[in-house]
Amino acid sequence: MRFPHLFIPLIALACRSPDEGLKAYNSLPQISIQSHSDGSILLEGQTENFYALATDSNHSSDELEVAWFYGGELVCDWAIPDEGGSSNCDITPVSTESLVRAEVRDPENAGGNAEILIDVQPSYAPEIAILSPDSETEYAADELIHFSAQLSDAEDPVETLLAEWQSSIDGTLEVNTTPDSSGQISDYALLSAGEHVLSLRVSDSMGKSTLEEVIVSVREANVEPQCSITSPASSSSGEEGRNVVFEGEVSDPDGPLSDLSITWSSDKDGELGTSIASANGDGTGSVIFTTSDLTINSHIITMQVEDAYGGVCNSNLLYSVGSPPSLLLLSPSNNDVFAQSENIVFEAEVSDAQDVPADLTLEWYSDQDGTFSTTGPNSSGIAQFNYSQLSAGVHNITVTATDSDGLYDTALASIRINSVPTQPSVNLTPMPAYTTDALLAVASGSTDADNDPVNYLYEWWENGVLSGQTTASVPNSATVKNDVWTVRVTPNDGYGDGPYTESTITVVNSTPIVNTVTINPTSVTTQSTLTCTHSSSDADGDPLSETVQWLINGNVDGNTTNSLSGPFGAGDVITCRVTSNDGTISSIPVDATVTVTNSAPVVQSIALTPTSVYTNDQLLATAAVADPDNDPMTYTWNWYVDDGSGFSMVLSDSTTQPTSTLDGTLYFDRDDDVYVDFTASDTSASTTLSSATTTILNTAPSVFNALITPIGPVAGLDDLECVVQSSDSDGDSINLQYTWTVNGGSTTYVTSTIPASDIANGETWECTVNCDDGTTTGNTTTASTTIGANNAEAVGFEFCSAGDTISNSGNTMQTCTSSQSVTSGELGNSTYTLQLGSHYVYSPE
Repeated sequence: MRFPHLFIPLIALACRSPDEGLKAYNSLPQISIQSHSDGSILLEGQTENFYALATDSNHSSDELEVAWFYGGELVCDWAIPDEGGSSNCDITPVSTESLVRAEVRDPENAGGNAEILIDVQPSYAPEIAILSPDSETEYAADELIHFSAQLSDAEDPVETLLAEWQSSIDGTLEVNTTPDSSGQISDYALLSAGEHVLSLRVSDSMGKSTLEEVIVSVREANVEPQCSITSPASSSSGEEGRNVVFEGEVSDPDGPLSDLSITWSSDKDGELGTSIASANGDGTGSVIFTTSDLTINSHIITMQVEDAYGGVCNSNLLYSVGSPPSLLLLSPSNNDVFAQSENIVFEAEVSDAQDVPADLTLEWYSDQDGTFSTTGPNSSGIAQFNYSQLSAGVHNITVTATDSDGLYDTALASIRINSVPTQPSVNLTPMPAYTTDALLAVASGSTDADNDPVNYLYEWWENGVLSGQTTASVPNSATVKNDVWTVRVTPNDGYGDGPYTESTITVVNSTPIVNTVTINPTSVTTQSTLTCTHSSSDADGDPLSETVQWLINGNVDGNTTNSLSGPFGAGDVITCRVTSNDGTISSIPVDATVTVTNSAPVVQSIALTPTSVYTNDQLLATAAVADPDNDPMTYTWNWYVDDGSGFSMVLSDSTTQPTSTLDGTLYFDRDDDVYVDFTASDTSASTTLSSATTTILNTAPSVFNALITPIGPVAGLDDLECVVQSSDSDGDSINLQYTWTVNGGSTTYVTSTIPASDIANGETWECTVNCDDGTTTGNTTTASTTIGANNAEAVGFEFCSAGDTISNSGNTMQTCTSSQSVTSGELGNSTYTLQLGSHYVYSPE
């Protein structure tokens, strides 16, 4: 933001006595650091609050500013202290810096400071001892791992330490890391398989941290071994005392076959022995176990395989020692399907070498319904009965024949008791249906008690005749206006059909369609003639009639032809609306719309005057602009100034005339670049143009009010001093050059002062002062005095408009005012001169 130039009032000072001048002294502000003293011991990294007290005998605390420095760096920027003069700053000590300094300054830029040296003691990082896991133990991916560590810190309570476990594979671990009162952390978590670099980082309140690492190996989660008894077949039998050879196959993806423990047992005789697997070369192993010790009975033989990690696999078979019955299931056959509540004939044939049929017992068992019959054999060994109460679903039927020795034989068959799906609901779409529509039957709601998937079968009738369409839809190529279509939907669960549902729909007359409506031309002016072009179609092939309607801004125009002529108003919205009718029904109206456009204002040029611009000039911008539609216009001027840091907008000006001014006293300085954006707007459009950029030129400095002091110099007593006032509108530093003449002759003196020893009574000395600002040379002013002249003739005097009078016992100072238009140099006419700066009235003479 650019600030306007400040106005400085003219000031008149009373004359000074020969040995006393009027001086105004500013007391220096004071500051002292209250919170700490030299040698204060602070802990590295622990933030401390410092505060200091600032005072000033001639300024209040809210006129002061305080800043803090640590090790020469600004840490708390200049800020006003509180009403008591107190200033606070947070500083975090480091071991390499010890100097803390507080500085204060008043509005006159007078300042004071206070410094102390602090003793920064080092802080220590936390200490860690990882207790678990360790690198010597192998862990599994499905095994909870104990994470624990012992923490300590020289400065902080252990409960405040912050800890985090990290894995090189799994990232941050979600485990409890809050230490207990003894400093120990403990929790459990799973790790994925792989070689982990586990790191534990612990941080304290000083920001110091310690990192400890351990390498942990985690194997994949254990997979249980695979096993099966391959020989003999289950339900085999043999004579007592004869060797039985049991064979099996094993595998284990986690380890070698040699690590497997293989044990054979009988549910009747207990553990029988062990085996060792022999590798087959394909990852599997063969197992052989031979025994002749099985007692007469029906045995469930178990091969149990256990791997090195505790995974277990069991495989069983039924083996009878002695002579078990012989059983043959005659009915039903495997995979037979029956309807629910249908009578099913169950029949089996059984015999035994030792027992007659009457001594044999039979059990008929369903894995769904349990034991459903114990019907035994007749004297011929035939067992037969009917049963209709099996529940819906798939049943694995087992019939078991047991002899008097407890030996048994079994037979198996899998059958299905099927329930048909329920009647569905059918929805025909679309409704209504037209010639252009495909018909779709959406069937739903049929359920199956067996939870079998339900499929829907479709049959379509056209006007009462089977059409041959067998999918859920009829294509629109097959539909004609007034056709009557009926669909029959039958549910099927893969085993049988359920009850069907029918639905009927009639194809109705199709609504005609307006396909295209266009208006030409598309760019419309107030005098255009518009043409509306359109086309329609009808799916039923009916003859069509079309109606045209024109609307202007939503209001119906009486014209029903295909053309419409202006004049129109700028911004009018013109619509051509077309409707088609097939003799029965009208189409949906279709619109085409165009808008009568407005012409934007035209900006031909922008001129900036004057062409040479200085700091305090008024810069005038004038635009040449017109509107083709003669619309009233408004103007916006956005002025931009670049002071070396880039252009920024300093003034936005809205006018009704195409001119605008920018005041240099408020908005720009020497060397600034200035341009303006001009926007002309009518009722609905605008145009923007930027002016050329102009650079603000340097203003020459000026000197005035030259005076040689003292007023009545005496040879050998008084030094001559040439005093002059100067100003520069650009605020530049002014260089002054002095030349002296004595009695009209030149001298070699080039300073403002002539020593008393170099002057003589009666001489007339003249001082000439030239000025420049380093770029441009300003004006020249002169003053003269006569050595030893009558002091009464040397009374200084000027007129000014009185502002104020200040006096003490020896001096009087008068303050003058000036016009605000005088910001530097001087303003005058034939009768007076008004100058900026201090004016002096010499009294006493």
